[in-house]
Amino acid sequence: MTASDAERLFQPLTGKQAKIQVESLSLLENGFSNSNYRVELKSEIFGRRHFVLRLLEHGTLSDLRKEEKLNQMLKATVPMPEFYLASDDNDVFSSVPYIIMEYVQGESLDQVKNLGQDETLSLAKSLGQTLAALHQMRFASQGFLDENLLVDKVVEINGQGLRRFAENILLEKGRAALLGKSLSRRFLAFLEQEADLLDDYKDLPCLCHSDFGSSNLLISGGPSPRVVAVLDFEFAFSGTPYVDLGNLLRPPFSQEKAVREAVFQGYRTGGGKLGDQDLYQKCLLTDLFAWLEFLGRAEVPEAVLSSVRSRIISTMTDWLFL
Repeated sequence: MTASDAERLFQPLTGKQAKIQVESLSLLENGFSNSNYRVELKSEIFGRRHFVLRLLEHGTLSDLRKEEKLNQMLKATVPMPEFYLASDDNDVFSSVPYIIMEYVQGESLDQVKNLGQDETLSLAKSLGQTLAALHQMRFASQGFLDENLLVDKVVEINGQGLRRFAENILLEKGRAALLGKSLSRRFLAFLEQEADLLDDYKDLPCLCHSDFGSSNLLISGGPSPRVVAVLDFEFAFSGTPYVDLGNLLRPPFSQEKAVREAVFQGYRTGGGKLGDQDLYQKCLLTDLFAWLEFLGRAEVPEAVLSSVRSRIISTMTDWLFL
């Protein structure tokens, strides 16, 4: 990506006659499958401002429309950057959809360091409240969403669904050899005994961000840190609150019970409904869907495989002490 490339992509935003100039261009670290650039733009219309240019290199026009619709529907209640342009019409990168959005100043959650106890609990409550607002969008069934935010492929985020998914990954796809046969047997036995805990969820499915953590959450500084932006809804689908809570409450953020309780408190304060028992256990179980998905990919780097093993082992080891 060059400055001249960016200028051509920004041109529809400013009109053919308006002169624009890219003053600086830098690749942002966040973005697992797609690229995000911070662009300082100088134009006759906007003056000198910063934007984010997001290239959906591994996305489709349907993915673009889904993100655009979610932004339109959620931005009044969920902190999100303003979308200025979402298009797949460009002569710079053929057939690559892109989004031009507001640049929001903040630190990603995984960059926030050295918070005191009060600051940490304040942030945890803000995270819970943000999730509650996001989860207000409801669906008739669980599953993956099309560009019109309709469920076009049903999934089951419940005990039977988790057991079936684990069996598919470990046995049918043969990943038990990667995980280790002994660990795989213990894991499947654990799920046979404990997975039905997920069946306690009886409410309508809600919108799940599906990657609610680390670089997708921007946090303000100061004595009362809070969420200022939720980014990248490319994996959003219809599921249960424990999908996002499980992702958020991965270690090290979830190590202290007080932090977990503050997240749950913020969630309830924000209007979210949760049961009264075994909340963290439900989060841990639901998050196993994501770890199994990592294991089911065509290529599993050793670092990822090590993380999958670690999470499965720690979940089973710590289970009786929660």
